Amino acid sequence: MVKSEIISDEDFERLIEGIKQTKRTDPRGGRNKLLLNKTYVIALYISRYTGLRVSEALGLKKEDFDLENCTLKVQRRLEHARKSKKDMYLTDQLKSKSSKAEVVISHKFAEILKE
Repeated sequence: MVKSEIISDEDFERLIEGIKQTKRTDPRGGRNKLLLNKTYVIALYISRYTGLRVSEALGLKKEDFDLENCTLKVQRRLEHARKSKKDMYLTDQLKSKSSKAEVVISHKFAEILKE
Protein backbone atom coordinates (compact mmCIF):
# COMPACT_ATOMS: atom_id res chain seq x y z
CA MET A 1 0.00 0.00 0.00
CA VAL A 2 1.30 3.44 -0.94
CA LYS A 3 1.16 6.00 1.83
CA SER A 4 -0.01 9.38 0.56
CA GLU A 5 1.37 12.55 2.03
CA ILE A 6 0.08 16.09 1.90
CA ILE A 7 2.56 18.71 0.79
CA SER A 8 2.69 21.83 2.98
CA ASP A 9 1.83 25.24 1.53
CA GLU A 10 5.44 26.31 2.00
CA ASP A 11 6.82 23.26 0.16
CA PHE A 12 4.27 23.73 -2.62
CA GLU A 13 5.32 27.35 -3.13
CA ARG A 14 9.00 26.30 -3.16
CA LEU A 15 8.16 23.72 -5.83
CA ILE A 16 6.38 26.39 -7.91
CA GLU A 17 9.30 28.81 -7.58
CA GLY A 18 11.75 26.06 -8.55
CA ILE A 19 9.80 25.33 -11.72
CA LYS A 20 9.57 29.03 -12.60
CA GLN A 21 13.34 29.37 -12.27
CA THR A 22 14.22 26.18 -14.16
CA LYS A 23 16.11 26.82 -17.36
CA ARG A 24 14.98 24.59 -20.19
CA THR A 25 16.66 23.89 -23.46
CA ASP A 26 14.20 24.23 -26.31
CA PRO A 27 15.32 24.37 -29.93
CA ARG A 28 12.32 26.56 -30.78
CA GLY A 29 13.47 29.51 -28.66
CA GLY A 30 13.21 31.24 -25.31
CA ARG A 31 9.50 32.14 -25.42
CA ASN A 32 8.56 28.47 -25.57
CA LYS A 33 10.65 27.73 -22.49
CA LEU A 34 8.70 30.27 -20.48
CA LEU A 35 5.34 28.98 -21.72
CA LEU A 36 6.29 25.39 -20.89
CA ASN A 37 7.17 26.36 -17.31
CA LYS A 38 3.90 28.31 -16.95
CA THR A 39 2.01 25.27 -18.22
CA TYR A 40 3.55 23.08 -15.52
CA VAL A 41 2.81 25.68 -12.85
CA ILE A 42 -0.85 26.01 -13.91
CA ALA A 43 -1.24 22.22 -13.98
CA LEU A 44 0.13 21.97 -10.44
CA TYR A 45 -2.20 24.71 -9.19
CA ILE A 46 -5.21 23.02 -10.82
CA SER A 47 -4.30 19.75 -9.15
CA ARG A 48 -3.67 21.40 -5.78
CA TYR A 49 -6.86 23.45 -5.66
CA THR A 50 -9.43 21.25 -7.43
CA GLY A 51 -8.52 17.61 -6.87
CA LEU A 52 -9.31 16.80 -10.51
CA ARG A 53 -7.94 13.65 -12.08
CA VAL A 54 -4.89 14.34 -14.25
CA SER A 55 -6.79 13.42 -17.42
CA GLU A 56 -9.60 15.84 -16.45
CA ALA A 57 -7.20 18.68 -15.70
CA LEU A 58 -5.45 18.14 -19.04
CA GLY A 59 -8.83 18.23 -20.78
CA LEU A 60 -9.68 21.72 -19.55
CA LYS A 61 -9.90 24.60 -21.98
CA LYS A 62 -9.69 28.31 -21.26
CA GLU A 63 -13.45 28.70 -21.78
CA ASP A 64 -14.12 26.15 -19.00
CA PHE A 65 -12.98 28.70 -16.41
CA ASP A 66 -15.34 31.39 -15.09
CA LEU A 67 -13.00 33.38 -12.87
CA GLU A 68 -15.58 36.06 -12.06
CA ASN A 69 -17.92 33.46 -10.53
CA CYS A 70 -15.07 31.23 -9.27
CA THR A 71 -16.14 28.09 -11.11
CA LEU A 72 -14.79 25.71 -13.72
CA LYS A 73 -16.61 23.15 -15.83
CA VAL A 74 -15.28 19.62 -16.14
CA GLN A 75 -16.60 18.45 -19.51
CA ARG A 76 -13.86 16.37 -21.11
CA ARG A 77 -10.62 14.55 -20.47
CA LEU A 78 -7.45 13.83 -22.35
CA GLU A 79 -7.30 10.25 -23.58
CA HIS A 80 -4.20 8.58 -24.93
CA ALA A 81 -3.45 5.18 -26.32
CA ARG A 82 0.32 5.64 -26.18
CA LYS A 83 2.80 8.36 -25.25
CA SER A 84 2.87 9.80 -28.77
CA LYS A 85 1.09 13.15 -29.27
CA LYS A 86 -0.71 11.82 -32.32
CA ASP A 87 -2.35 9.16 -30.13
CA MET A 88 -3.83 11.75 -27.74
CA TYR A 89 -7.30 13.24 -28.08
CA LEU A 90 -10.01 14.91 -26.02
CA THR A 91 -13.13 12.95 -25.17
CA ASP A 92 -16.31 13.95 -23.38
CA GLN A 93 -16.60 10.47 -21.88
CA LEU A 94 -15.55 10.89 -18.27
CA LYS A 95 -14.97 8.24 -15.64
CA SER A 96 -18.43 8.61 -14.10
CA LYS A 97 -21.61 10.64 -14.56
CA SER A 98 -20.75 12.76 -11.53
CA SER A 99 -17.35 13.61 -13.06
CA LYS A 100 -19.04 16.02 -15.47
CA ALA A 101 -19.64 18.92 -13.14
CA GLU A 102 -19.22 22.57 -12.35
CA VAL A 103 -16.54 22.90 -9.68
CA VAL A 104 -16.38 25.86 -7.32
CA ILE A 105 -12.85 27.21 -6.98
CA SER A 106 -11.47 29.45 -4.26
CA HIS A 107 -10.99 33.18 -4.77
CA LYS A 108 -7.27 32.65 -4.13
CA PHE A 109 -7.05 30.12 -6.98
CA ALA A 110 -9.07 32.41 -9.28
CA GLU A 111 -6.62 35.24 -8.57
CA ILE A 112 -3.65 32.95 -9.29
CA LEU A 113 -5.19 32.03 -12.65
CA LYS A 114 -5.87 35.69 -13.51
CA GLU A 115 -2.17 36.39 -13.09
